[in-house]
Amino acid sequence: MRLFATALAATLAVAAAGQAHANLISNGDFELFGDGWTTTGTVGFITLSDYMGIAGSPASLANRAASFGPGDFGGEHVLTQSFATVVGDLYILSFDLGAFGGASNIMQVSVGDAVAGYSAIAVNNAETTFHTYTLGFTGTGMDTVRFSVTTVADSTDALVDNVSILAVSQTNPVPEPGAWALMILGFGAVGANLRRRGLAVHEGSPR
Repeated sequence: MRLFATALAATLAVAAAGQAHANLISNGDFELFGDGWTTTGTVGFITLSDYMGIAGSPASLANRAASFGPGDFGGEHVLTQSFATVVGDLYILSFDLGAFGGASNIMQVSVGDAVAGYSAIAVNNAETTFHTYTLGFTGTGMDTVRFSVTTVADSTDALVDNVSILAVSQTNPVPEPGAWALMILGFGAVGANLRRRGLAVHEGSPR
């Protein structure tokens, strides 16, 4: 029974390891406000309820996010974080982008060898809607994700939330040979234990 329990636990551990997705970004949901991030210009770490004093009713009032250019400040507002990667491996950046105000901002995003621009569109100080975007890149050993918005003083704040970076291999993990062997051993032990229990029940049955 102890061998059975050990093998079963090992099998489950291997399966769980295949499911795990390690986000390379620290505090990507900004629930710890700006911890782990570096900023230049004016970037605030706010709860969406902070906008209630202005107008409208942003979605998920308790949700925290990074806000670019709050307070109608002009200039370039930049948010960055560096992280370790494996040279040559493929990664995917994912993030949610929204805006609050009455106009739009262009969010410039760069990471590794990838650069892209996205429109953060606000709708008349009304409900804030976030859209999810992804960007693929190749690791160089140490990479930096950079979000930036350049504004003239305006009443629109671009918002970023739920930043994550995952290795492509983690999004569709394939167990290594050693893991396969351990899983087979575990399933074999489970099967053997079930056969022994079935035989014991059969031998103990009335004839």
